[in-house]
Amino acid sequence: RHSPLDPKIVLSLALPAIPFTFLAAHVATHLPSAPLRLAFIIFVLCIAAYMVYLALHVRPPDAPPRRTYPWPFGIVVGAFGGALSGLFGVGGAVFAVPLVSLLFGYSQTVAQSFGLALVAPGTVVGVATYALNGDVDWQYGIPLALGSVLLVAPGVSIAHRLPERALRLVFAALMVVSAAVLAVRV
Repeated sequence: RHSPLDPKIVLSLALPAIPFTFLAAHVATHLPSAPLRLAFIIFVLCIAAYMVYLALHVRPPDAPPRRTYPWPFGIVVGAFGGALSGLFGVGGAVFAVPLVSLLFGYSQTVAQSFGLALVAPGTVVGVATYALNGDVDWQYGIPLALGSVLLVAPGVSIAHRLPERALRLVFAALMVVSAAVLAVRV
């Protein structure tokens, strides 16, 4: 609602995410969880570090505008984001947000919207793949899904009120907290 999304970029992110989510989820269901968890922790910490860099890196006012890329670059982001979503269960949107901002020149809030466009179709495929392999506990999954759906609109509203730098730092902090919680279980 706040910023119309370019449908070409949405489709270039979402469509490749579907098969790559399926393939990576299928692979993940056959791997031991401890190495996957450790890989995810490293991935999340790298994304957090990059977001801190973006938040603290101040572009001079006279700097030339960043080069933006055409929509087909979204295909690579969508494929890799889908693979991350399938492999880790989450992560495609986390990966896509900084790349969409960097490649297409969008603000953090708009990039987060594109991240959701990537992850929405992949989530259905990922959940189905994990469920078919007996790796979904519906007793916890359904309440978590309902809670997320109910809190998306208030979260988006808060995101649009935060300054860009603060939003990136909050995003990075959440990634670090997630990594720390997962590290306790490694």
